[in-house]
Amino acid sequence: MAGNLHTRSKVTEVTDMLESAAVPPTIVLVHEAFADASSWAGVIAFGLDAGECVLDITSRFAPTPAADAVFTTALPALSPGGPESELYIRKERFPQVYAADLPPRVKNVMSVAQRPIALSAVTGRSGPPAWVSIPS
Repeated sequence: MAGNLHTRSKVTEVTDMLESAAVPPTIVLVHEAFADASSWAGVIAFGLDAGECVLDITSRFAPTPAADAVFTTALPALSPGGPESELYIRKERFPQVYAADLPPRVKNVMSVAQRPIALSAVTGRSGPPAWVSIPS
């Protein structure tokens, strides 16, 4: 019950702040904690520009261990654009790439229970970034 009251008081505090602000602040919810956008200032340099994709950014740096540890598999079409592909980390490479500091049993379970990422998530092109035109 105490946790619910604390959460409610935080939500009320943030709601009051938003309603009284002349220009609403940017709020990022991270693991149930509120933070203003000022802490993200250094992160903006790594944001995508219009027309870029995640692979464009990663190709500017040395290859990561995951670069040769992934494989794609086709997925039935969920949208009119056709079948989507998903990326998985190879089971035998999963511990090294993603779970090096975990116990062997946990690594094995995670390698077979992993959730893939859609290929389009790393190849989709960005639109104009909002941080360029919206002041923080």
